[in-house]
Amino acid sequence: MRIIGNIVTNKIIQFDPKINTVGSINEIIDGLPTLIIGWGLSKELFPEDFDILNHELKPKFFWCYTFMEKRSAYEIDVENFIQYCYTNIISDLHYVFVDPILFKLSTLKKTIKKLQSINNPIPYLHKDFIYIYGDNIIFGIDLGLCDYFLGISKEKVKNKIKSLSNGLLLDDTILIEYKDYLARIDSPKFIPYLYYIEHE
Repeated sequence: MRIIGNIVTNKIIQFDPKINTVGSINEIIDGLPTLIIGWGLSKELFPEDFDILNHELKPKFFWCYTFMEKRSAYEIDVENFIQYCYTNIISDLHYVFVDPILFKLSTLKKTIKKLQSINNPIPYLHKDFIYIYGDNIIFGIDLGLCDYFLGISKEKVKNKIKSLSNGLLLDDTILIEYKDYLARIDSPKFIPYLYYIEHE
């Protein structure tokens, strides 16, 4: 399981299985967004950066009150931080909808060429859509549009994409595995990327 953030707190509580919850700043995983819980602990750890009016201590480092200090703010801030961690993992991705109606023929050819150049792409079939991840890009292909506007059957497109990759992730089985992510990210188009980061 991939860890996507750190929470440092004097009272160890499991917030989310993908969040590294620790009792000391020395136990955090470097490079991940980090939340320090507690006004006193935050001020102690970041005396120069601490500002009671600003909950961002430095880039990707935040603080919030404890449950006892300010219950309503604590619950909102912890939830916002966890949502931030999930959003952070997809923030650098680019999404390209392969549109056979609006794309010029030259753009369509370039897109197909790019898809064919990706080393080991990860395709995911969701209903009548295929999402393909590779090289920090997710391509979305509507199989119905390919069939209707290009005259290329859905099966032909699926088989071609299968031939470029190690297989096709299927809707029914994969949705269960990524339900934690989807509860917060709320779009199936990210599943091939999530699969990639979980399996490296």
